[in-house]
Amino acid sequence: MPIKTDNNIKYLQFGYGDIFVAELKDDGSKLTYGAAFIQSKPREIGEEWKEVVGTSLDNHDAHVIMLFDRIASLDVVIETLKEIKEEMIKQGFDY
Repeated sequence: MPIKTDNNIKYLQFGYGDIFVAELKDDGSKLTYGAAFIQSKPREIGEEWKEVVGTSLDNHDAHVIMLFDRIASLDVVIETLKEIKEEMIKQGFDY
């Protein structure tokens, strides 16, 4: 499913293998500071996307970038995603 914008809200619908999640690194220091969500051709979910290694975001269709200045902020996002996963498992969603 493509990444869409509706009423100024960005929707990323996962489960089709067409959104690649990449960690962002600073060009100079190589320190990780965030994640980019890039529209891609469909592939197996979780498959490594070798085309992005060593490239700039300018070369890809990046729609959303999450930047973190504090680990506590990242922890909140991770915890929320874990809660969503638990609920989806309870509801019988496919893995």
